Amino acid sequence: MGGPAVPKKSQNMFVRKTKTKSRIHPLRDKAYKDYEPHEKNLDYERHFRNKQYQHPFYREEDIRAILEKTGKHSKKDELNCGACGYDTCRDKAISVLEGLSHPQMCMPFMRSEAEKISNIYFEYSPSIIVIADLSLNILDLNPMGESAFNTTIGKIRNQPLSSIMPTEDFTEVINTGESMVGKKLNLESYGKIMYERIIYLPKNKIL
Repeated sequence: MGGPAVPKKSQNMFVRKTKTKSRIHPLRDKAYKDYEPHEKNLDYERHFRNKQYQHPFYREEDIRAILEKTGKHSKKDELNCGACGYDTCRDKAISVLEGLSHPQMCMPFMRSEAEKISNIYFEYSPSIIVIADLSLNILDLNPMGESAFNTTIGKIRNQPLSSIMPTEDFTEVINTGESMVGKKLNLESYGKIMYERIIYLPKNKIL
């Protein structure tokens, strides 16, 4: 009644004390409705039933079909990494059958699919693709590159990149740390003029 934060223009102590006392027994004189006897015979009975979700039974071949669809053809392919939110790959397959998830929610599977797409692009790209390490040694060369340089990757793998093309631009990219795009390159020995795109990937230590 007279504690902190009481406004200066508040009512005086006597008024506040009177209001406080009046609220101590606010229901003392309150009249309650008298209920008829029959209203007291209320039925409070409640029926309960088991609402637990019952998982349907799935055949082993159906589960295996989902596992194989996500690249798990044997037990060793089941990594049980938990990235999808399920404890095991088998639980994940069952959730797909139940319609609770999708095969694409498997991270290792999607990574494998992305790598397959990259490999397909590498193999069938109409562009020449050369992969070299930071020492400018050849790591890989796609079929279009083999045709253009009249060689095979088996012959030139781990050989100096300079054995098939000038490397000044590659050295510049390594020194500056910046990729180079769209520079005209004249390969007189092969009778070719092309535009080179050198992508610097420092984390992978390749160009």
